[in-house]
Amino acid sequence: MAAKASASTGIRRRIGDTVDAERRTGRHARTGGVTELEIVVDAHERYPYKFANQHVRTQRRGLRCGDYAVTLGEQTVAAVEP
Repeated sequence: MAAKASASTGIRRRIGDTVDAERRTGRHARTGGVTELEIVVDAHERYPYKFANQHVRTQRRGLRCGDYAVTLGEQTVAAVEP
């Protein structure tokens, strides 16, 4: 159990560092300066997340895996199934 606690502490610390970098530079470090991101939402997702107040655009279409994805051209570069 202690190993899990230390791993999650490390993740929180890295996220905190990212937030601090955003405050210092005025840029969104997580997006590397991308002003708008397109998120593909699986067409079969019954209750999709709305991404309200986020700098994203959503597109609904069938995905091979996951419920949400980020694509680069036609290639999926990240997929999530919460």
